[in-house]
Amino acid sequence: GAVYNETRILVGTDEHLLAIDPLTFKVSEKDGELFNNMKDNVFKTTSLFNFAAYQSSVIVNGRLYVNPTLVDNSYTKCAYPLSHDNVFKPENLSYAALSQGFLVVFDEDNSKFLNLMGPFAQQAGFSEITSPSEFDIEGAKSIGAGESREQRNAFLLKDASGLYHIVIYDRGESSYTHYNLESENLKDAISIAFCDNCDLMYFATKNKICAVVMSAGKATPRTLNWKPDTPSERITSIRQYHQAWYGTRNYSLSGETEGGYPFPLETNRLQMIITTYNESSGEGKIYLRPFNLSTGLFTFKDNGSYGGFGQITAIAPIFK
Repeated sequence: GAVYNETRILVGTDEHLLAIDPLTFKVSEKDGELFNNMKDNVFKTTSLFNFAAYQSSVIVNGRLYVNPTLVDNSYTKCAYPLSHDNVFKPENLSYAALSQGFLVVFDEDNSKFLNLMGPFAQQAGFSEITSPSEFDIEGAKSIGAGESREQRNAFLLKDASGLYHIVIYDRGESSYTHYNLESENLKDAISIAFCDNCDLMYFATKNKICAVVMSAGKATPRTLNWKPDTPSERITSIRQYHQAWYGTRNYSLSGETEGGYPFPLETNRLQMIITTYNESSGEGKIYLRPFNLSTGLFTFKDNGSYGGFGQITAIAPIFK
């Protein structure tokens, strides 16, 4: 989260939000100093992310705050039209990193979808949008959310009867694409990852990774044969890899001459990050596995593993 060249590292904990100077690694600001008109005493932070090219966002105490980084370094609460606004969680909020950067939230308490146009996140507020008609969302829970192909907002929902649904909202067309999803492994899912460059969703259990291909009106799950290096490791998360600055400074996906990255990486958006934890040894590890955009299968190429960590609680790209 930065204004022009005033770069800072933001770190969220169960009690605090900290801004750290990237040169000295000392805390420069914390908690209420980072907000406009914030009166809370505890700053339980559950998500930090950038979207819409210039918006830095944070979920604190279940509420969504935004900082348009062309203006200042202060976060302002997003306006919410319903009676309560502490509904935001990483698993029920979808956002697009680039371009207009729409946010869509599934409000589980009110069984409604609401959206917000990214560039106006500080001036405007969330508004209710039409719900999908293919199934009843009353009492549904959001298992995971993310960005799908062409900057569409994607959700994995479990309805009140226990059935699973993938719902992808196209803001440009004001329409939904809906898939029924059946897999015995879903009940044990601990991490969900949508891909923003293809029609794929991954989900992980403690010992399995499944790829879901969305095509021709069907969502087809497949259990991959990937396993950690040792049987005592348990999978803790999976996510699509994005290189540094993705979704910030309005860099396009084109080459440098067209306003793209000054340091493009071949692996950007083309590999999955898998984290594991070994309770007996106390070691956490990171695996990088390239994937096929059509089938979801991991390729034969292995981009390595990195060990020696404790339990890994979050993954974020560095500046370069």
